[in-house]
Amino acid sequence: MRKSPYQKAKAVEKLFSHLDADIQKFYSKSSMRCLAGCGKCCTKPNIDATVLEFLPLAMHYYMTGQAEQKLEDLQVKNSLCHNFSLTSEEVGSGFCQNYNYRGLICRLFGASAAEAKGNKLKIYTCNIIKESQPEAFQKTTAEINEENFAPVVSHYYRQLANIDPDLARNYYPINEATKKALEFILHYYAYRKPPKGFKKAA
Repeated sequence: MRKSPYQKAKAVEKLFSHLDADIQKFYSKSSMRCLAGCGKCCTKPNIDATVLEFLPLAMHYYMTGQAEQKLEDLQVKNSLCHNFSLTSEEVGSGFCQNYNYRGLICRLFGASAAEAKGNKLKIYTCNIIKESQPEAFQKTTAEINEENFAPVVSHYYRQLANIDPDLARNYYPINEATKKALEFILHYYAYRKPPKGFKKAA
């Protein structure tokens, strides 16, 4: 039986819950941290993501009666993630307005590892952390290759693809990925009964 968008969104949320637990384990062993109030990575234009990882956000919009308005808002071309609220353009500080529904790319960055040459792991993070916390960065890099406690980026993307290979196959800028996720949900439920708890737009 094919899963509905609602069921797929719940499956993605379950995967995110497992990842969040793995990230907490990572932080319990590493002193590396994002700088307070920093949102520099979120200001990078056209960060690529899959439709599937933003299905929970799109479903949240749909269930709370915001889907049509959000879809209209996303028609406006903007290289900055629509979820990010910039508080200082000069230093790149800000916050995510939908933190609980952020995508897989957002969750992994800064608290995971990527596979490198020679079966080695390297920290998947930014230059700001590398330069501001060099000792913690070097120590954590060595430790993850000895103890293997960091979530691995490719492992989680494979698990994501297992939920729906089609929705996880292609990468788009975050706003485009969210837009496509909304379109997917709205098309599916156009002639079907919405999930329990659905709220109509005012």
